[in-house]
Amino acid sequence: MRFSLALFALPLALVAASPAGKRCTGTISSLDDVAAAQKCTTINIKAFTVPAGKTFAISCLSGTTVNMLGDVKFGVKNWPGPLFSISGTNIKFNGNGHTFDGQGASYWDGQGGNGGVTKPHPMMKIKMSGTYSNVKVLNSPAHVYSVANPARLVMSKLTIDNSAGDKPNSKSGGKAAGHNTDGFDVSTTDLTIEDSTIHNQDDCIAINKGSNIIFQRNSCTGGHGISIGSISTGATVKNVQILNNKIIDNDQGLRIKTKADATNASVSNIVFNGNTATGIRKYGVIVDQGYPTTLGKAGNSVAMSGIAFGTNNIAVTSNAQRVAVNCGSKCTVGFFLNTFLSYERDRSHMRTGQTAQETSKPGTTTKDVPNQHTTLNGKKRETNKGKQEKARSHCENPIVLAFFSISLSSLAYAIVYVALCHPRPSIGKVAALGSPNCTTYRTYTSNTNIINLPNPIRSPLVLCIFCGFNTTYHDITQPHSVAGFPVGQCLAISFTSP
Repeated sequence: MRFSLALFALPLALVAASPAGKRCTGTISSLDDVAAAQKCTTINIKAFTVPAGKTFAISCLSGTTVNMLGDVKFGVKNWPGPLFSISGTNIKFNGNGHTFDGQGASYWDGQGGNGGVTKPHPMMKIKMSGTYSNVKVLNSPAHVYSVANPARLVMSKLTIDNSAGDKPNSKSGGKAAGHNTDGFDVSTTDLTIEDSTIHNQDDCIAINKGSNIIFQRNSCTGGHGISIGSISTGATVKNVQILNNKIIDNDQGLRIKTKADATNASVSNIVFNGNTATGIRKYGVIVDQGYPTTLGKAGNSVAMSGIAFGTNNIAVTSNAQRVAVNCGSKCTVGFFLNTFLSYERDRSHMRTGQTAQETSKPGTTTKDVPNQHTTLNGKKRETNKGKQEKARSHCENPIVLAFFSISLSSLAYAIVYVALCHPRPSIGKVAALGSPNCTTYRTYTSNTNIINLPNPIRSPLVLCIFCGFNTTYHDITQPHSVAGFPVGQCLAISFTSP
């Protein structure tokens, strides 16, 4: 009897593991074909135009392979959308390089979702697990992808091309016609987006909530950079890796933004590493808990910890700010390690441990000068002299930020080392971080809420100390003594406690 039951159970298990659809191939060349085609294990999408005001929706798939064999265009109508949606589990979606065309130019008015005509958004609603690859989206009316996968999803080799929205049109009042064209709005778990190209006018990716998310080897052009947030009430974002991306001509490079009025929310274990940004127009790195007002009054109810900046190379334009931090009392932003920020004219970066040299005139040789490193006890030590070498044709003006954040009784302390040109210094090893009484430094506070490093910089090595992040930042243009040791020209430092 046991033997016969076992034989009977085996076919049932095999049936349960097989795809839910029929072993057939369904073809979609109009919306009328969808109902029958989605019952099959393979679906082929041919070229057709979706009628205006209709959603091309494929739903309840399981173990299905979907192939695009032609381009899909959407008719134009002022309605909320979405234009396309897909849902199900263990789906293999292969776009084969074909295009979903949202005809965004017919909607664009420079206002996006903030006003003007009603625009269908998101254009693409993804609620599937499995793989989604080789798809091109052209000219979305507003937001492109909304992703809320039910299980692990890998999105790869995608193209988002809203480059036409960079130019003004007759309705945009001289501004870029495309607006709020976020590449990926993510509220999910177990998602990887990789090897994709995005050209848009808003966040390349905005991770609003979720965990176990990887965004890697992507190219982001024209928008607002890579963002964690904005974080709203009740949202949690954790275990996110932003790796080896290229960020080109964006407003921001790397950003974390939490709403000032958000409560019961958290951001933790976020890693930025191997990213390269050029042509950044506003902020190279910005951590801001005052959103939606940029660097407004920071809220205190979003806990932030484990924010790690590894080796990133960021070049900003001359009017941009390289780094800004605006945090509340529950914010511990730590380990801005080896993040290199420079102005756009500077395409090379000096790493720690290089020999400082005194530059005379461009094109001439330089003489060695001893590096000076100020330790926490106020003593200076001299490093070895370097070899003579040819001076570069211009001052490189690199800036190397190493933020070491330590939480002590809810008080975050950080040391900022700034390596500057004229002369070029080197950075020695960090001495043990003490626990100074920050309340003695209230004299130097202001309300700028910003780290402001001037351009051009003509200053020696700076050693400054932060005393908490729910505070203000101030440019100190004259030498001051901090915690018992001398400091050169301190830039953008805070001396207040929470």
